[in-house]
Amino acid sequence: MLALSSRWRAWTGALHEDNADKLEALPDRLVPGAIVLSSALGLYFEMVMIRWHATSAHVFAIFKNVSMLSCFLGLAIGFALARQKRAMSLIGFLPLLAVQIVLFGLIATTIGGQKLNPVAEQLIMGLKSDGWSWLHPIVGNAFLAGIFVLNAVMFIPVGYTTGRLMTRRPALAAYGLNLLGSLAGIVLFFLLSWIWSPPTVWIAGVLLLACPLLWASPRSTGFVLTCLTLGFLTLGAMGRSDRRAYYSPYQVISLRLPRETAESAIPIVQVNHSFYQDILDCRPESIARFPDLSLSADYYNLPYRVKGEAGAVLVVGAGTGNDVAAALRNGAESVTAVEIDPAIQYLGYALHPERPYQNPRTKAVLSDARTYLRQTDARFDTIVYGLLDSHTNLGSMTNVRLDSFVYTVEAFREAVGRLTDKGLLVVSYLAMDGSQANKLYAMLSQAYPDKPPRVVKSLKGWTFMTGPGLQAADLSALQVTDVSAEIGAKAVGVDVATDDWPFFYMQERVYPVTYAGMILLLLGLSVAMVRRHVGALGLTTPRNATFFFLGAGFMLVETKVITELGLTFGNTWAVIGIAISGVLVMAYLANLWVTRRGPMNLATAFASLGIALLAGFALSRTGFALPAAKLFTPIILVAPLFFAGLIFSSLLSRGGLGDALAANLFGSILGGFLEYNSMYWGLSSLYPLGMALYALAMGAHLLDRYRTQAPPVPEIETLRRAA
Repeated sequence: MLALSSRWRAWTGALHEDNADKLEALPDRLVPGAIVLSSALGLYFEMVMIRWHATSAHVFAIFKNVSMLSCFLGLAIGFALARQKRAMSLIGFLPLLAVQIVLFGLIATTIGGQKLNPVAEQLIMGLKSDGWSWLHPIVGNAFLAGIFVLNAVMFIPVGYTTGRLMTRRPALAAYGLNLLGSLAGIVLFFLLSWIWSPPTVWIAGVLLLACPLLWASPRSTGFVLTCLTLGFLTLGAMGRSDRRAYYSPYQVISLRLPRETAESAIPIVQVNHSFYQDILDCRPESIARFPDLSLSADYYNLPYRVKGEAGAVLVVGAGTGNDVAAALRNGAESVTAVEIDPAIQYLGYALHPERPYQNPRTKAVLSDARTYLRQTDARFDTIVYGLLDSHTNLGSMTNVRLDSFVYTVEAFREAVGRLTDKGLLVVSYLAMDGSQANKLYAMLSQAYPDKPPRVVKSLKGWTFMTGPGLQAADLSALQVTDVSAEIGAKAVGVDVATDDWPFFYMQERVYPVTYAGMILLLLGLSVAMVRRHVGALGLTTPRNATFFFLGAGFMLVETKVITELGLTFGNTWAVIGIAISGVLVMAYLANLWVTRRGPMNLATAFASLGIALLAGFALSRTGFALPAAKLFTPIILVAPLFFAGLIFSSLLSRGGLGDALAANLFGSILGGFLEYNSMYWGLSSLYPLGMALYALAMGAHLLDRYRTQAPPVPEIETLRRAA
């Protein structure tokens, strides 16, 4: 066994040396293109793994930061090693990719929908709070930590290859090429998301980008083909015959096909392996055949039995069309059906037996519900929030939850503002925990304080009602349980979700202690990996500390910028993709400025950064109205990123590219973990925290400047000359 292991290490060592030598021998004229290609590979590969993890295991759909920061860690270690020749080669990522393909293929088809909840403070859809125990953080954190390390190790060769190529060009020129390549990687991922491509296509894109950098030799060709064959055979073999998967830009949608022998052939839709919705036929003739459907029909008909006349209806979170069909059955004059996920809307068009989306009275809108409410001038007699759940409803390009900004006091207030004088707002919700019902009641009370909300409970869930039309509502004739008084008494003093604190799934506003435990575990693993692969962190040197704190501050401000842009333009995958691309464009423009005009005066740059951060903070806290808001808001939001880019490139012009990029990425990891502080302090706290980190960066720079410019001490200089 030892002999076999030694032979394997010798064989793979020779493989790495062969590829590393060919990287060093690459002609200078090809280096710029190789930098762009390897940078595109790095960012595209990062997006693929974040998406692949999230669509395979429910827990990664919630904690996307874990996948993202593990990518950062691997890339940072690779950059730190880039000053060493023949340290490794790109080919090293292939066996680990094959392992992840097999692992997550198995997870997706077995335990992918299991609710691993390692935190006590937050509810995860499908898991009640009274079912949480300390076994959950043990199992959940062990799983997250294992994938964190595995994924980080896989990205080390990718970072090393990019960093090694960048050492062959001046620092600013290499960094500019790196940014262009990263932007290309984002665009490629954006296009593949647009066409609903599956994981086989994502991974094929990784391999196509990597192949030109995997210089062919008989040994390496056989190794590459073996890894690819193993991975793709696994992807082909995985899957379930009774389900069909659609990879929308947001999530994986699984359609569970009914069996031919079923009494009632009801297709079932799952989101990220968790139940989402049945596609129901609630027409009277269907209920006559299948009486069990009467409960569902009563649930969907409830808003119109309360209202009397449906009038003009807006369905928020239209899904596959059950709520839309109910509005049409109850005589709605018109139905505006807002759904954000194109795959779910497509299934409604294709499969719903009542054909609600094809009805001429229906206007289908593919958009973020919050954005539609903000932008429309229409008024509605009935606004129905469908079972908009889903805690798994996350954009593939961000860690921000789409439903976070739908279930806030401000969002409900905007919805009430779209009602007519006799309009009714109805929120259907499958609350897995009583605290969610209490919170919804309190939020609707603040959104429409003129009359307390009414709450009824049925076997299908909870229904909350508010608005001017509630004055004439009579629930006595309905076969439902009115729990308004009970919920109202419990809703006093609860912590409501707002645009600044949009954590609807947190039971109360407390500092997330178990989150902190998860973060400390992953930070400890990060430090251990850095020490093992690189040695001492070296962050005690003022120059590296400057880049470290710049990365941490940048990460926090970038998150806040993307959040605010999403609220302004819509939390759709397209807007988020454009926002991330815009961040890279700002960094590229700043780098171009420094390349052409020379390093900026850093005192001026830091002062400009501070002013820009204060302006962004004022915008996030006060929400003051701006003329031509859609023009000026983005400028105010991205200005800090531009000035931070000027500082970064000005410092980078002095050399030390690999260490600078590594320290910057290590700082981004810290910034990513510090984001979780917003779960107590609110999203606006990211600005002050970012300011503090940038202040530390300025302090580290001043210390570095003092040390490099300070005159030698006379006594020490005399001794040195004597020696």
